[in-house]
Amino acid sequence: MRETTMKRNLILVGLALGVAVTLVGCSQSSPTAPKQPTPSTYAISLAVSPNVAGINQSIVAVALVTVGGGNAPDGTPVTFNAAGVAQFVTSTGALTQQVVSTTANGRAGVTVMATSGGAGTITATVPNKSASAQVNFTGGSVSQAAVFSVLPNRASPTGGTQVVIGGQGLQLPQSVKFVLGTGSYQAAISSVAADGSSITVVTPQLPNPSSSDVIADIQITLGTGTVVTFSHGFTFSASTGTPLLYGVAPATGSASGGDLIALTGKYFTEPIEVDFAFTDPNGGVPQNVAARIVDVQHGSDGTDTAHIQTPRASTGTVSQTIPVDLTIKNMVGGNSLSNTFPRAFSYVPDVTTPPTIFYISPTYGSVAGNETVTIYGKNFVQPATVQIGPVNESVQSVSADGTTITVLTRPLTGTPPADPQTVTVTTTLGVATLPAAFAYLEGQTPTLYVLTPNLGPLEGGTRVTITGAGFQYPVQVLFGTQQAQVVSNNFNQVVCISPSITATEPTTPTTVNVTVTNTGTGKVSNPLPFQYGQAMFISSIAPGLGPDTGGTSVTIFGQGFSSPVAVSFAGVPAQVLSVAGTQIVAKTGAVLQRSCSQVSGPVSVTNINSNVSATGPSWTYTPASPLISSVAVSGCGTGSGNTIPGAQPTCTITLNGSGFESNMQLSFSNPVTTVAENTGGTATQAVFALTSSLESLGIKYNTAVCTNGTQNLTTPIDVKVTDPANNCSNTLAGGLLVQPSDTTCKVTTPLTLTLSPLTYSVAGGGTAPYTVTLSRPAQASDGNTMTINIAPSASGVIASPPSPYYVTVNPGDQSETFSVTTGTTSGTAQISATYGGASAPPATLTVTTATNGIIFTPGALNLAPGQGSTLGISI
Repeated sequence: MRETTMKRNLILVGLALGVAVTLVGCSQSSPTAPKQPTPSTYAISLAVSPNVAGINQSIVAVALVTVGGGNAPDGTPVTFNAAGVAQFVTSTGALTQQVVSTTANGRAGVTVMATSGGAGTITATVPNKSASAQVNFTGGSVSQAAVFSVLPNRASPTGGTQVVIGGQGLQLPQSVKFVLGTGSYQAAISSVAADGSSITVVTPQLPNPSSSDVIADIQITLGTGTVVTFSHGFTFSASTGTPLLYGVAPATGSASGGDLIALTGKYFTEPIEVDFAFTDPNGGVPQNVAARIVDVQHGSDGTDTAHIQTPRASTGTVSQTIPVDLTIKNMVGGNSLSNTFPRAFSYVPDVTTPPTIFYISPTYGSVAGNETVTIYGKNFVQPATVQIGPVNESVQSVSADGTTITVLTRPLTGTPPADPQTVTVTTTLGVATLPAAFAYLEGQTPTLYVLTPNLGPLEGGTRVTITGAGFQYPVQVLFGTQQAQVVSNNFNQVVCISPSITATEPTTPTTVNVTVTNTGTGKVSNPLPFQYGQAMFISSIAPGLGPDTGGTSVTIFGQGFSSPVAVSFAGVPAQVLSVAGTQIVAKTGAVLQRSCSQVSGPVSVTNINSNVSATGPSWTYTPASPLISSVAVSGCGTGSGNTIPGAQPTCTITLNGSGFESNMQLSFSNPVTTVAENTGGTATQAVFALTSSLESLGIKYNTAVCTNGTQNLTTPIDVKVTDPANNCSNTLAGGLLVQPSDTTCKVTTPLTLTLSPLTYSVAGGGTAPYTVTLSRPAQASDGNTMTINIAPSASGVIASPPSPYYVTVNPGDQSETFSVTTGTTSGTAQISATYGGASAPPATLTVTTATNGIIFTPGALNLAPGQGSTLGISI
């Protein structure tokens, strides 16, 4: 579901902003600034999609700005403000609550995110006008962490099953454990949802599989130390007949029921029954209702899919989300095998709020009518009526999701209005209006915003794009007094070819005014200047980016090109393929100093014979970035798929994906990065030879507790590929599964310590050496710190060292010696040592002093007060 949402967001961004990027690029290449309208004439609407997302997920907000019935000029600034939990993502990835975006094709877009759950408000503002929209982000913080569902919630005790744990606040998990009465077993974490709504893990292998079901708690330790437990959330079972549920699509549906959803899983043995268990919010009555089974399909890979139709949640209006537990039953021979999956589905509230109009398309039309107009918004229900100005339009359809209405316009009688008309939608839920949304072509005076380009040679022939509003076919375009050839014409754009002015201005550069006339009404636009006399210029390029390895064929459009020419892209020389007066085709060269960052710079053209040159739009070199889609092993003994024996000394590892070049580097996360030799491949496949076993390289296996010890488990490790040519890399988490050569239970010998001697006497002020002897198995850890505690019976018995005292145990040592210096007071002290969980029996140090109480030891002379440097000793 999260992937589907992300794709939908990307599609919206592409539809709303894709054309805008092209138009912005063109307008920036022209020195003519767009004509800015009077602020009072602006109109603005704001659309957000989706309006509900998880924390750390994206919502796209798009403002549509119009003026005079047409789109606002490109480059019109729109100020976006966020309130509540909502924040905007800047180009650097930072989060802020205010950004300014400029329009392209009348639209300006921003990306909205939140780091905590809750509501937010997005407001878009232009001078004297603003529009707002509400957004909501679901999911809690770590302090609100909870587990709602586990899919599937049953698997074999041999491990290796992928399980999705759903909930909220599950950010940065340190570990996921399956806890049984006999111990806890750690699962490998494959991925974590950015909004903390799910964790995907691979189940561990139980050391002593049982033929009967074993129920486990799921225990999640988060980065803050918070522990979340889902009691009795998973069952290890050797049975292969109990239904398993892997996914529900979609996972939400209308409370009125009737939605078709797909259940994906395993062991759906027909006939099956699917029960919806939930609480009806109208009266709080628990319900257990069977869904209608449409069909059950069995895939060749063993995956089963059941299509079902959801039952109705309540006879009344539902105004809150209802979580649903799904129970799947195999009704075979009257003896059912069933499995229940908590909170696997949710009913969403019924639509009861009034409709809202976001924008319409197109925003103009003819008084003759019979044209299709689509209205975009939300909460549209049937029956619906639509008015544009005073005209009741013919409603053709209302989409099932309530987001669009399609109408066929009717003819308008009387004088065409000059002002844009209000669009009104009326349904049983209420009325929505969008002021100044639709303009009649016949009532418009053409308005010019920008010419691209706004200069060209005296001989004419320049292809000029005129951007504006109110153009009605057919139009006449004049450059001064000379008529231009019109290539194409729509409401917002006219494309024409500049006429020659050499007859009237044979040599002198000059500027003329360009105007557009709607010939049907005789209405004439405002003028914009066009300069004649430019020797060479670049108007545009296509495409605008390509790989840093070069080889992309690029067409350069402009004027004044004369062979031979030199061409460069972002400073990199290119191969010229063909030259015409208005067009060059060249092949990009390769970037010499490649990196994993884009390289951008202007396109440059120079006429070699005349040394006349021009620069144009920016070209971008994109780094070749590898992508791993899967890993396969071969020549590894028992290894197959992505499973490799840990003790196998030689193995061929093949990466499937894209963007692979020669001499790729392969490395692993466990053990410490090791590199295998790239022995060949293609752009979609890289082959490596591993010549050392992972165990010889020091892999650390995941382990499970067994009787009096531990045993190694099959362990997932990350696979990373790096392109040394530009240092771009890609990592496939858990791409390889490493099988340990030894899975037997390793009994751990207890670690013991002894102090020597256990009783020792020393004169006051003396030094007593003490030895700690370690008796430990070969697998005991080295390099840890031993803690020495000294507890004297009276003040002044022990002078040093301070207690506790720490001694570092060197690798391989079987004993460590430390010293204790006594004070001048008779008494005893208890000395104890701890290391690695073992404790030594305490030793006793007895301190005695000389009969006269004077201690004479080198470096420990005591001066009596006032004696200065003279030492007096009385014996």
